[in-house]
Amino acid sequence: MMEEVSRKIKVPEGAIEVDTFPVHKYHIDTNAHVNNSKYIEVACEALTEEFEVQKLRVEYKKAAVLGDTIVLKRAIEKARIVAELCDEEGGTYAIVEFIGE
Repeated sequence: MMEEVSRKIKVPEGAIEVDTFPVHKYHIDTNAHVNNSKYIEVACEALTEEFEVQKLRVEYKKAAVLGDTIVLKRAIEKARIVAELCDEEGGTYAIVEFIGE
């Protein structure tokens, strides 16, 4: 029987702020917002050294643009780490779920 996976990534309660990142020119793509791969690079900062990523899921919510600040929040559960990339008011740019063993 195949495990059913929800399309939406649930962010666990109690996520903590890990870091903040200003959006620079090199984050921007030809559409004048942060390139999707850059969200994943920033989210990798939420990983712990011992966590081994087996699978990755990303949910994009809104585009960050030059001059914005990305606030990185992290929640750790048994077999996953969820990184939420937010604006300074708490709105979500993207959610990245790292799934381990």
